[in-house]
Amino acid sequence: MIAGEIARVIERHRARRAIETSQARYQQIIDNAFDPIITVDGNNIITIWNQAAERLFGFTADELQGKTLKVIFGKESLAGLVAVREKVQAAGAAGLGEVLELVARDKNDRNLEIAVSVSLLSTDQGSQTTFVMRDITAAKKAERELVEAHSMKEMMLDIISHDLKNPAATISGMAELLIQEMPREEPLQVIRLASDNLLEVIESTSSLAQLMTEGRIDTELLDIAELIQSVVASFAIPLRAAGMKLDLKLPSPLMVIGNPIISEIFNNYISNAIKYAAQGGKIVVKAIRNEKRSVTIDVGDFGKTIPENERERVFYRHIQLEKGKKHGQIGRAHV
Repeated sequence: MIAGEIARVIERHRARRAIETSQARYQQIIDNAFDPIITVDGNNIITIWNQAAERLFGFTADELQGKTLKVIFGKESLAGLVAVREKVQAAGAAGLGEVLELVARDKNDRNLEIAVSVSLLSTDQGSQTTFVMRDITAAKKAERELVEAHSMKEMMLDIISHDLKNPAATISGMAELLIQEMPREEPLQVIRLASDNLLEVIESTSSLAQLMTEGRIDTELLDIAELIQSVVASFAIPLRAAGMKLDLKLPSPLMVIGNPIISEIFNNYISNAIKYAAQGGKIVVKAIRNEKRSVTIDVGDFGKTIPENERERVFYRHIQLEKGKKHGQIGRAHV
């Protein structure tokens, strides 16, 4: 009997040592965690307050002995925590890792925006709730500033489009009146066509704003052959002045899914070809149908070729490949 009792005492001692070792390791892991970790008991009393929480909120673990989360959270945030904890409790394992964003305050009464993950643990001492937190104050501030910047861009585009629309409409209207009196005057036809194209671009500024703010653009079914023909027609006089011919090799109709603002890409290509490749005497625009129900539009000139190692750069905004010549335009940047 004595030997059996000694064995039981030894076993209990080993079990206690194992528990103490496990708790020490657990505490070490918690203290060395990068994120603030806080645990409260069934009475909402703080039982664990790790070093990351000390750094974030400014309170030491000793200062918060016997305290509740009221020290760092207001009524609204506490209510949110309680609601999530109850949701996690009802969902069981399926509710683990529930995350919410709250406003907290540190020791200096400075507001912090916090992302909190909530999980529950049942122990011999009862149920405990663990909160793993992350400071998202800087990220939320940057997000708000980005939204504000995008709003300013949209407002500026609205103002610019409004201020340009009236004179462009006037030019188009006056050109139309002059054409009625002098129908054979080609320059008048070009002026009207160019002003009408400008009005279409102005109308598309909402698409440009969407592209800038959301990184996407609305699309529709359009005849890209007709669109390119319209762009080419507006260059009739500049092409003649440069001694260039433009050869269109496009099936018509050529229906694609896109946005009319894509016309600016072809406008830039043809304009640059006239400016920098007039010595070639020719521009060729052709369509290549691909196997995957897509279309490649190839715009080629016969002037001096951009060095191969520089070609990728023309698709960035405001890139200057030669002194005084900006080859990177907004149209190419948005291909």
